[in-house]
Amino acid sequence: MPKRNLRIVKRTPVAIGICEACNMQFHSKQPVEDNAEIDRVIQFDKHKCKHEDASQGAARIVREATKLY
Repeated sequence: MPKRNLRIVKRTPVAIGICEACNMQFHSKQPVEDNAEIDRVIQFDKHKCKHEDASQGAARIVREATKLY
């Protein structure tokens, strides 16, 4: 199982972080230069990894890709 670690994958205009263990995404509505990093770390610390099988992962990817922010 991958180590539970927060990886930042996109910085502008909205910074996005991903849990390396379960691929859950974290983003902040705050500007990158303000408290966005702290907000993502708090979200990451609160989450519990939920492992999913391949079919659930594919459905989640489609759902997230079509979700409007």
